[in-house]
Amino acid sequence: MNRLGANKRWLLPSMLVLALSVSTLGGCDLYHTVTVTEPVETNYPGIGLAAFDNLADVIDAVRPAVVYINTVSTYQDPFKGMYSEESAGSGFVVSHDGWVVTNSHLVDVADTISVIMDDGRVFEAVEKRTDVYTDLAVVKINAENLQPLTIGDSEVMRMGDWVVAVGNSLGMGISATKGIVTACDVSKEMTGGNVLYNLLQTDAAVNAYNSGGPLINIYGEVVGINSTEIYQAGESGVGYVVSINEAAFIIHKLIEEGVISRPDIGANILTVNQAYANRYGLAVNSGALITKVAVNGPAAQAGLLAGDVITAVNDMQIASASNFKHYLQNFSGGDEVNISYCSFADKKIKTVNVLLVEAT
Repeated sequence: MNRLGANKRWLLPSMLVLALSVSTLGGCDLYHTVTVTEPVETNYPGIGLAAFDNLADVIDAVRPAVVYINTVSTYQDPFKGMYSEESAGSGFVVSHDGWVVTNSHLVDVADTISVIMDDGRVFEAVEKRTDVYTDLAVVKINAENLQPLTIGDSEVMRMGDWVVAVGNSLGMGISATKGIVTACDVSKEMTGGNVLYNLLQTDAAVNAYNSGGPLINIYGEVVGINSTEIYQAGESGVGYVVSINEAAFIIHKLIEEGVISRPDIGANILTVNQAYANRYGLAVNSGALITKVAVNGPAAQAGLLAGDVITAVNDMQIASASNFKHYLQNFSGGDEVNISYCSFADKKIKTVNVLLVEAT
């Protein structure tokens, strides 16, 4: 945690109409109800909410909560000496009392962070908390009665759903790019080499202007957070965003605790589906597929191999890679867990104890 001030109150905003059953999170209110103007009723599977008439209405509804962020960082160079650099990006308000979400790469080493609202007000951040691993960060401004964005449910997004990547272009006002969800539950490398899971892939342009800003669905809800740090070498017309269901946990932990504990088994994993099972001859069609094992890491020492599929941890069923990562958050480095897995070699279910380490 990097402190510029002190305040730890957080209220995560809700859907327009409650569609999830959870009502509290860590003692904080998870949902509140907001009102939108003249929505049009649609039959959207699994949600039952009201969609806006057009994308212009979506952008109008979210723009008060989307911000421009300007940072100044000071560096020491053996040839230049001391020098400063400015950087710019976007963010969005997630609480009435001044918590703002943005990208870690934008604010991590910043000496000063200015948050410019859509109405022109400027606030200096008094605190920042970052998670380099996911390129997520929160900053605190001394402001009250802000309008937070509504948090959606990225798990119900489907290929073909309309989305809008929104940002505040260099403080000149809201900019937006539209597209569709082109893939769900994607695993992808970050620029630093670590792997993120359960990403949304979209053909809505994700760029330096909207990085840190929200990916919005047709209900005006946040379903993802834009990041230019997700590796896209050789890919054209494709953007990746951290799904809000992944990000909400990180945001909550940063605001409430300031740091992220990330226990790990020393292996790269992917979500198993029927296509993977057919392609690689797996004996199960769900779980967390081990694709690479770190030499001398916990998984390797326990005898786990690439191709093995994790199906349970301490008798808790594991359906996906993100499910596995989330469950490990209940533990710390040094804890031992019992892992059930389907062996790629003989297709049998086996169990093994694995000593967790903190991911670096």
